[in-house]
Amino acid sequence: MDEAREEPCDVAIVGYGPVGATLANLLALQGLRVIVFEREADVYRLPRAVHFDGECMRVFQAVGIADELTPGLVVAPGMRFVDAAGRILIDWQRPTTIGPHGWHASYRFHQPTLEAALRRRLAQHPGVRVALRHEVFCLDEEDGAVRLRHEDLSNGRLGSSRA
Repeated sequence: MDEAREEPCDVAIVGYGPVGATLANLLALQGLRVIVFEREADVYRLPRAVHFDGECMRVFQAVGIADELTPGLVVAPGMRFVDAAGRILIDWQRPTTIGPHGWHASYRFHQPTLEAALRRRLAQHPGVRVALRHEVFCLDEEDGAVRLRHEDLSNGRLGSSRA
């Protein structure tokens, strides 16, 4: 992908994990042109995050993936944090009923599954470009915009994009 020859985007996002992918989806829903840079080639296959709340589910509902996610989620009754000796540090109980916002208060999830769903949904938006295996190494301010300089890690080519 040679972003330098393409039209500037409204927003550039560096990082295509759950936060970057969620933000890109929300911006695309608003009709903004978005480019997302990610240095990895694919979703990291091991979970690093395991919990989100009902407000996150509202966001995923707005993005359009809540129904896809729901079968793989576990309603969490809370969390208990213990130290190395097994002493309870925090006992954080959560209700398991549906709250006034229409979702449970606490969910456990598999991060790679969430990321894959966010990416599939984002692929449905025509105003979004995703540059996998691209590392952004410099941001330069330019007349009301930013120029992002990046390297395509698959071939070493340097490029730039404006947002």
